[in-house]
Amino acid sequence: MCAVSKRLSDAKLNKTQGDAIASPVLTVMKDFYDVPTLSQTGSKHPVWVHVPASRSAANRTLLLAALANGESVLRGFPVMDDTQDMRNALSALDVRVIECPEGLRVQGCGGHWPNQQAVLSSGRSGTAARFLTAVLALSDGNYTLDADDQMRRRPMIPLLNALRSAGAQIEHMLEGSSFPLSITGRGHTDIPLRMQINIKESSQYLSALLLAAGATRQPAEIISSGSHSTSFVDMTLRTMAEFGISVQKKGCAEHTVYSLHAAGGYSSGTYQIEPDLLSACYFFALSALLGTSVGVYGTSLDCMHPGIAFLSILARMGCTYEQLPEGILFHGPENGHLSGGFSADLSSCADHALTLAALASFADAPVTMTGIAHIRAQESDRVLNIVQNLAALGGHAEEAVDSVTVFPANLHGGIVDPMDDHRAAMAFSLIGTRIAGVRIQHPSCCTKTFPGFFEVLDDALLQLSVT
Repeated sequence: MCAVSKRLSDAKLNKTQGDAIASPVLTVMKDFYDVPTLSQTGSKHPVWVHVPASRSAANRTLLLAALANGESVLRGFPVMDDTQDMRNALSALDVRVIECPEGLRVQGCGGHWPNQQAVLSSGRSGTAARFLTAVLALSDGNYTLDADDQMRRRPMIPLLNALRSAGAQIEHMLEGSSFPLSITGRGHTDIPLRMQINIKESSQYLSALLLAAGATRQPAEIISSGSHSTSFVDMTLRTMAEFGISVQKKGCAEHTVYSLHAAGGYSSGTYQIEPDLLSACYFFALSALLGTSVGVYGTSLDCMHPGIAFLSILARMGCTYEQLPEGILFHGPENGHLSGGFSADLSSCADHALTLAALASFADAPVTMTGIAHIRAQESDRVLNIVQNLAALGGHAEEAVDSVTVFPANLHGGIVDPMDDHRAAMAFSLIGTRIAGVRIQHPSCCTKTFPGFFEVLDDALLQLSVT
């Protein structure tokens, strides 16, 4: 087994129970990652880290640049599995994407794919899978779209039915699986688009229809229903507006109507991909656990990412934060004493459920997370992930249909099985920075969204160990 080691200059970072000092060597291995523990109070000086750009913003921006009229430049485009999956799919469609010093140059196809008989895959990316399905179905051509086994298990039927109702022909090529799909596009017609979608399972369904409708150059009306946060849909609308397509939104009692007027398609331009606030929140949570100050370069309280809602939850646990020219700087409570005793609605930021679960075990009272029923059908069953991995470390969580309650516990070291879920690997590694002996299995799953996560964590802990 190949290992990469980095020697730490301060023996506060140790890998044993209690206060005994072990060899101050931090080891990242192919099959597991032993989390280094900060055995004493960390530095009072702020520590700053870099995180990748937002994959959610990046995949939306890359797709619209590919559909736009003319060439676009995407600055700060992140390198990770999810964005590479989108790039690979667009390459199969013969869209020209070139790396440049600024990021990427994308030659848009004006809504007409150069290869209209493509066989392509969306890999493990949920955004690529849902967005490409919709765009191909509302365009010209015949396509075979496949996905990774993990994505094949995730829900797709409401989106497929909405696209079929608009005139696309979509067939399942394997029984009992969403992918691979055989797609014959609706084509560009004079018939206005009108589709209905229930987003109870995923707001990506609605984002996919909106992104695809903007490329048809036709009037379109999308009627959305279902109790699911539309915070990521708001990101979609803002991204579409940057590419020149505005959407009118009208809310009613039981549904919301999104209207697009006939237009000339998406406009090309130069676009900056913002840092990923979701990735940044792992390091804000680190400040909470260790009672230190951690900032993330380039982050803004005015960002598009709906994960901004998680910051107020961290504030309820005793954190404070401020916007500085460098980015957002978080301050954890004294000695990492976290406040609990509350219920938090995570419907707008459910990707943070695993992180909150990790923090809640150290709180002074139980914390209940609601609005998370849909996370059972994400990269893993994340409710099960929370319950089982906290139990493996001596914690206790109780699940209900739409909620999980995490109780304070005296945690101990143990093995975390992230179930091939990048969010679980990153979230539960935070526990190991305070409790010695935590090992993360299969850390390579983090390449989905944050390939260098453990290296950044190592560096942050090294800086915090220096007084």
